[in-house]
Amino acid sequence: MARAPNLTVTVACLAALIVCAPSARADDLDRSIRERDRQTLLGWTAGWNILVWPAGSTLTGCFLLGERTHRQGIVDAAGEWSRAGNIRFDFGKAPGYRDCDSAKPSDMRVGFRMSLASHSRTGTLALDAAPTQPNLFIGIGGVSSRPLSEIRETALHEIGHFLGLPHEHQHPASPCPDEFKIQAVCERQDVFATYTDRERTEMLDMMEAQVRLRRDPDKSLIAAYDVASIMHYRFPASLLHGGTASACHTFAARTLSDGDRAKMRRLYPDEVRAQHEVLRGEALRLADAISTSELDDAAAVRVSRLAEGYLTRAHADADIRVRVETVRMAAARVPHADAVTVTGKLSAEAAQCQPRAP
Repeated sequence: MARAPNLTVTVACLAALIVCAPSARADDLDRSIRERDRQTLLGWTAGWNILVWPAGSTLTGCFLLGERTHRQGIVDAAGEWSRAGNIRFDFGKAPGYRDCDSAKPSDMRVGFRMSLASHSRTGTLALDAAPTQPNLFIGIGGVSSRPLSEIRETALHEIGHFLGLPHEHQHPASPCPDEFKIQAVCERQDVFATYTDRERTEMLDMMEAQVRLRRDPDKSLIAAYDVASIMHYRFPASLLHGGTASACHTFAARTLSDGDRAKMRRLYPDEVRAQHEVLRGEALRLADAISTSELDDAAAVRVSRLAEGYLTRAHADADIRVRVETVRMAAARVPHADAVTVTGKLSAEAAQCQPRAP
């Protein structure tokens, strides 16, 4: 039963807005800081995979609307990931599968959009979504529906994110940051002609993020960069300095690559104990990276605690910690030389970016 509002507090606030307003602003600031920390953590997970679900678990799934054929495509894509690692999905009975019920929320809640835009929460960040809302969207097209093969490929990519996998073009060994042509996005070339100003701004931010996130590949769970991964964007040749000859250019991502399957075996092994060992190693590498990053001490501590919170929520019995060493932060905070150079270049180009009129 809803509680009646506290009339005394309400009247006090109305009578003393000068006191209540700063409190509201403080709440907004706290939310802004928490969201910034969450986005920072999402960035760090491009090199360290900590947002995975417990190995051997079964994730329930449901659908908010969606045609039967589209639902089947999502179920088939989820099954392909299940065959690659020790994780299962339960979407209910075929052929219709389960409709979402806010009273009994499923782990994966799939929504459909009449556009090409698709999105998924990354791994256990899906737990942050309101139980009445989808935490994975699939774009099925606008006026005409996309081919089922494209919808299935998109579903494979987004379900990969739901399982905690980052974009492969953000891999520490990725050549993509050096290949991006900022002006190609500004001038609405190729597929980016359909992007809104906001989406192109987000793409510019993503390009800079690729550089900021570069780390030593030897310190990553999977050292090898996999251009054939389903988690790799298929960038148009006009966006890349090397064109079709670029090491970042690919047409291959139609299904899971051998690299995707190898990563799944590492992140979702047969033994839960083995997954805990992987996560402990990832947590240590993440803590070391945060400690030597450009984050100030307070932000570094907040992000490390946030990461530890997600680990604890999903793997309570593993006792995994993300401890940053604030004492050595200032002395050890030396940015990657290449990253600084390229980031500066990207920032300068982005600042001068003047989108051509459509």
